[in-house]
Amino acid sequence: MDVAQNAGADFYGGMKGTASETGKMMYGKASFLLKWNGKSGGFFWQMSDDSTDPWNAAWTTDIGTPSAARYQVGVGWRRDYTSGTVLVNPSPTTAQTFNLGASYRTPSGTSVTSVTLQPITAMILTGGSTTPPPTTSTTTTTTPTTTTTTPTTTTAPTTTTAPTTTTAPTTTTTTTTTTTAPVNLSLPSISGTPQNGQTLTASAGSWSGSPSAYSYYWRRCDKNGHSCATVTGGLNSTKYVLSAADVGFTIRVAVFAQNAAGQTYANSNQTVPVAS
Repeated sequence: MDVAQNAGADFYGGMKGTASETGKMMYGKASFLLKWNGKSGGFFWQMSDDSTDPWNAAWTTDIGTPSAARYQVGVGWRRDYTSGTVLVNPSPTTAQTFNLGASYRTPSGTSVTSVTLQPITAMILTGGSTTPPPTTSTTTTTTPTTTTTTPTTTTAPTTTTAPTTTTAPTTTTTTTTTTTAPVNLSLPSISGTPQNGQTLTASAGSWSGSPSAYSYYWRRCDKNGHSCATVTGGLNSTKYVLSAADVGFTIRVAVFAQNAAGQTYANSNQTVPVAS
């Protein structure tokens, strides 16, 4: 798939089975979406029984185009799209729970914020509009005015009235400070010589939100920095050794910054084409 997409060719993934194999359908399409470049191509399902209607939401769900590179969650993988997200658990032995960070809909229409995938299963979720991050709020409490009047005392022949007493309103201001997901302030960068056998090193750039962790995903792109495909990466993967497969391509790195409020990413500029 990487070879076809890097060459600018359309890529179509296909599987064959019965109409009842929805789990297999979902796993096939989700695996395709983990690496699809968002351009031409697609996933199809060939029915082994030609008399069966092939239309099935397990492999025809539309979630838009990729909005980020895939990244690892435990033994599983996730990739976000403009109208949904893709989850794949390729482990043959271990289940994986994905905390989604927003509300998504399952193929059956159920709203979820976390999903547990059993071994060798996948799920394509739609929606995922995130709630805007909380902002600093100000609460004002005003104590109402209290007026007390002393009764009039009369002594013949003079009448005396005591002055009215007024309590001024009291205003209390409470400021609450909240944490938001990281925001990129300057792009990640790559240092090193873009040549076969040489090592490239990534810098995370600068971020607001005091990120607690960074993940680095190395991407092989065309000479203009487009049609990129992730080749390796993960938590603290700041170095990448160039190989013959990279010759003629440019390299970019996508950096994901994470804190308690969430995760965001930014791409570096591309290198010059890798020399042999």
